[in-house]
Amino acid sequence: MNENLQFYRKQLGLTQEKFAEKLGVSRQSVSKWESGTAYPETEKLLIMCDMFGCTLDTLMRGSASKTSHTTKSLYESTYNKFTLRICMGVFLILVGICQFTSLDMQEDLQVIIFFIFLIPAVLIFIASGLIYSRFVDKNPNLPDFYTEEEKDCANKRFIISLCFEIFLVLMAVLFILLLEAIGYPNPVIAFMPTIAIAVPCIIYSSMIFAKYIPNKSDANSNTKSKYCDIIMPCCVVIYLFIGFVYNLWHPGWIIFLVGVIIITIIDFFTKKE
Repeated sequence: MNENLQFYRKQLGLTQEKFAEKLGVSRQSVSKWESGTAYPETEKLLIMCDMFGCTLDTLMRGSASKTSHTTKSLYESTYNKFTLRICMGVFLILVGICQFTSLDMQEDLQVIIFFIFLIPAVLIFIASGLIYSRFVDKNPNLPDFYTEEEKDCANKRFIISLCFEIFLVLMAVLFILLLEAIGYPNPVIAFMPTIAIAVPCIIYSSMIFAKYIPNKSDANSNTKSKYCDIIMPCCVVIYLFIGFVYNLWHPGWIIFLVGVIIITIIDFFTKKE
């Protein structure tokens, strides 16, 4: 048990003193537990299990390092697949929207084509959400798997990729303005494919970066989850409404940029302790 305790404490990045403060005991007590000269009370063991996201059997008799490695691999596999499915669903919806501006055909036929893309996207959202929810239900107290070095690297990758993706969107906007300036009849045709690619990429980068953020069960985290789950679908609904009713496909696409900005703001503030 003493080796498991050391492993989990170091994985959380806590010193013996900080760990002792969280448990309401002295640093000497933690030192004795980790050296194997004393054992914590049952009450403290249960608190540690919740803190580490492990079972009492794993903490007392199992191998924390092996269990953590297996759980981490399963978490990464499940989360990465969930992220790809969400991005694929968003991509399908945006492709369905693109054809409204790029194809010269009857409006009824365009709506049919849109629903051909929308239906599989909705099914992907539902299936991926249920699969990931099942994983979370089976693992309600996932520990923080990643070191500070891994988080720093993930943060750098996120900043670079996000800046590049937003740069592409802004360049596409500039391209539209240039096309409008020279009198091009339908400049949105050149922009919507960029949006269909850039928005899923932005979502992918953001979700992969969020993977490295420790799981939280506090009110802020729940609020973030609820808002982020509805923002992009609401953007799609608003865009379709103003497009069909008011024929504002351009500049209605701005709603997606607003949605991404809102999600980024919520993500920034709800990550704070």
